[in-house]
Amino acid sequence: LIEDQKQVSTLGAPVTFPHLLTNTGNSPDQYLLTLGQLTSAFPLSGLSVYADRNQDGVADDNVNLNGTQFGLNAGESLALVIVGSVPATANIGNQSSISLKATSQQNSALSQLVTDLVTVVDQAVINVTKSQSVSGGTNGTIITYSLAYTNTGTAAGRLTVLDLLDGSLNYQANSATWSNG
Repeated sequence: LIEDQKQVSTLGAPVTFPHLLTNTGNSPDQYLLTLGQLTSAFPLSGLSVYADRNQDGVADDNVNLNGTQFGLNAGESLALVIVGSVPATANIGNQSSISLKATSQQNSALSQLVTDLVTVVDQAVINVTKSQSVSGGTNGTIITYSLAYTNTGTAAGRLTVLDLLDGSLNYQANSATWSNG
């Protein structure tokens, strides 16, 4: 289960923490997910963990996996997203810390814990989401990547986006488009 994260958010705004759980063992296993609120200046409201199979940072459904078990085959992974909201009663500069623990049901001594931290700010909070039209294909398949951004903060901010293609992809010249609004 990887990796600890830090996010910023504004009063009353949602916050998300994407994670990836991988079965690194040699056989199928069941995993128990346990989500916890650690000692903090404020608790996040609506704290839940969901599957995010397309890894776009958005829950795929409304099935909260906290306290539930699910299976992964050897080498298989499942993207997860923790969601919650900063209460409007929090103060600027306050922090809230949460944890997510995945425990093997074959051997309960095997577990992994991530700890996430959100800090309340009074500034721009820009979230970027990347998605793709298909998850793979044969040589020559055209894949459209989309980048969307939102500013959930209280001020304007600058954003620079750099999206490097891996060696197996080729950019189609002049195919990029910009949609404003």
